[in-house]
Amino acid sequence: MHRSRRPAREHSEADWYARHAHRYRHLDPGPQGETEYYVALARAARPPALELFCGTGRVAQAIALAGIPATGIDRSSAMVAEARRHAAGLELCQFREADVRRFNTGDAYGLICIPHRSFGHMLTVEDQRAVLACAFSHLRPCGQLALNIAHPVPLTRLLGSSAPAGQPLFSEPFPGLRIRHVFPEEMQALLAGAGFVALSISGGFDGRALDSFSSEQVWTARRPGGSVHLCQREHQLHQVVPHPRARYQQVVDGGDANEAHLLHRLQRAGLGAGNDLCL
Repeated sequence: MHRSRRPAREHSEADWYARHAHRYRHLDPGPQGETEYYVALARAARPPALELFCGTGRVAQAIALAGIPATGIDRSSAMVAEARRHAAGLELCQFREADVRRFNTGDAYGLICIPHRSFGHMLTVEDQRAVLACAFSHLRPCGQLALNIAHPVPLTRLLGSSAPAGQPLFSEPFPGLRIRHVFPEEMQALLAGAGFVALSISGGFDGRALDSFSSEQVWTARRPGGSVHLCQREHQLHQVVPHPRARYQQVVDGGDANEAHLLHRLQRAGLGAGNDLCL
């Protein structure tokens, strides 16, 4: 008898998506402003664009409709089939079934995005690192990685608990789907470990400050390379994403002690400390 070597948790996730792929866009349409945010980044970047964990291809399709070649990758065959159905006839958009931890498209991208908190599906640090390393290798010099993930602080406050020190925090938004939450310091360390230069972190797609009540972490990071002038030509990021230090100051000036403590932890992790130039 043939036995699959995929871990049981991956079987459970694959089964869930296979059952719900046909109605996933209606079941979970994504946060307000998310698609528009990634389309704006794609417009400011050198094409093509790549969406990882693309699901039914909502973001890649929107980028392609804006006239920018886009590829989506997902490991769920059911979701990729649904993405292809939605984008039928759209020549600038293509979808591939592949493992986001070890894919190879043969192309280099100006923007790689991981929307809709999908990075949380990576339940181990090894898998998180593998995704970021693969994304890094597919970016052009000065290419940009953009992603959004849940902010765990409101969740821990709601539950009245948090994971023990040094232990990961998980939740299950739908039966059969498990999510690993990543704190800001962890995300910064993962990006730095993969070779990225952190550009910004905010608490929403409108650039609002990240504070202890933010439900979202929105990150942009860049692959170093080339010159400052080259990076400025490749990305007009000052027009899309406000500088992080301005947002941090908003947190301190208008926030409570908990928010100031969060700011202190972020600054200790190196955010905004000379990391905003591509050298």
